Amino acid sequence: MRYLAVYRSADGKFEDAEKVVTANVSDHGCFVYSIREWSAGDRVWLRFLGDEADICGTVRSWRPWGNNKTMPGIGIKLDVELNDG
Repeated sequence: MRYLAVYRSADGKFEDAEKVVTANVSDHGCFVYSIREWSAGDRVWLRFLGDEADICGTVRSWRPWGNNKTMPGIGIKLDVELNDG
């Protein structure tokens, strides 16, 4: 499993950026730790540390903070595919 530090924002300006960590990164999406409230269909922007390019995606699922059986955060479907090549 790969963990990446990213900035997560509800808009492309990153004025409200939250420092978060990704989990379960794939070519099509990822899970991002977040304690904020989200809804399926919300747009979200990610900025990987050391990278100038921002990636946009759509929230597919939300796990609220306070349920001790799961990590809080959002499942995101990315608008672009990630790859290591």
